[in-house]
Amino acid sequence: MDLRSQLEAAGVSPVEEISEPSIQSYLDKKTFQVLGLHTFLYLTFDRGISVSLVDAEGPTLELRGDLEHIIVVPEGAPCRCGRRGCLQTYYDGAELWQYYCACRRDALDDGADPASPEPPEEPLRWLRLRSQAGSLPARMAVRHALYYLSLAVANLIAATGVGELVLSGLFTSRDAELVRQLTAEIREKLPDAYRERLRLEIGFAQPENAAIGLCQLIGGLYACKVIEGIA
Repeated sequence: MDLRSQLEAAGVSPVEEISEPSIQSYLDKKTFQVLGLHTFLYLTFDRGISVSLVDAEGPTLELRGDLEHIIVVPEGAPCRCGRRGCLQTYYDGAELWQYYCACRRDALDDGADPASPEPPEEPLRWLRLRSQAGSLPARMAVRHALYYLSLAVANLIAATGVGELVLSGLFTSRDAELVRQLTAEIREKLPDAYRERLRLEIGFAQPENAAIGLCQLIGGLYACKVIEGIA
């Protein structure tokens, strides 16, 4: 099965080949290639979730598709796309907001969050910020979202055979604990053969991470040149 078919088999759609990624994405991906991550899944969180399968070991290839409408709960909550059980509604949509509101009602409201009868445009970003500010209901909701994201990612890894992932766009260097939680959730859902291969990294495309990424990229390229010179 080729890479495109593997992504489609995991429920990613539509899948297209990308020849010229953005400068930020290029810096991000090139950094990880230099650091030894040559074939990996690159998840971009930006008003949805897109996944790229980057293969730099053979002829350079990048395939991209949408992950947000992969089914994580058969016949589950309705999604805005018209289907039921999509990752989007559990991870960053109506079901997630309902879960958060239920946490506030169930004696978990610690007064840290302002009353908001309507969900924000991007619930997960809002909840993540409230969680960082110390809100218990928001923290519970973020963990709820990570659970369903881990279901989708575990299916993706099992279908493609690629256990190395880079997360870009939502998670930053300040989210190391969330990434540890997500890694544990994914590992728990993977078949035994894939668990040891799992590796999650935070991307550098965010402005606050760009300097780190650039330094690592320069350092990695310099190290490569030194090694080539010695060889």
